[in-house]
Amino acid sequence: MLVAVLPAEAATKKDPSCKRAGSRTVAQNDFARVYEVKSPEAERRLYGCRRSTGKRVLLDTAGDDFTEYLITDYENVRLAGAHVAWASSSVDYSCKAACPPGYDGKSVSVRVYDLRRRAERAIQGVEPVGRALVLSRLGGVAWAVRDAVSGGVEIHASLRTGDDRVIDSGNIDPKSLAIEITIISWTRDGVEQFARLR
Repeated sequence: MLVAVLPAEAATKKDPSCKRAGSRTVAQNDFARVYEVKSPEAERRLYGCRRSTGKRVLLDTAGDDFTEYLITDYENVRLAGAHVAWASSSVDYSCKAACPPGYDGKSVSVRVYDLRRRAERAIQGVEPVGRALVLSRLGGVAWAVRDAVSGGVEIHASLRTGDDRVIDSGNIDPKSLAIEITIISWTRDGVEQFARLR
């Protein structure tokens, strides 16, 4: 009787500090919980929380700041091991009426945060096609982007800060991008391709 009760009690005390009232789980595993909280001003905030310590970190925000003329957003949140990856964007209209012709003020990136080491890296100028973003447990990230000139799709990968390399390009279905542990796969011309992300 005692043996059956103890595991159940331990399970209920596993990560009480990662539970926050009014939050919505975006991704979770045994190491961490990634969740979203909405503020009264309709701003969304993305947090990562390490289960063993209960320490949380603000990863990103999404909303309209009309006082600063700034619009921010995040999407495609992924969690693998201690790493979180997501696509982040912002539009800066602070120049207002003085904005030059053709100005869009948009900044995009793929961001990766290591919840164990509390360190972040960002790959600037990246906007994945749809939901084509995958993450390995070691922090390697890959995504699909559309070439503005050829109209084809490229598969990119990053393993460390400042690293952005093209793995493949051509007639690629961005929806086919997937990952199994550290092996990514995608289809080009209807044929499945593979690469190790690490």
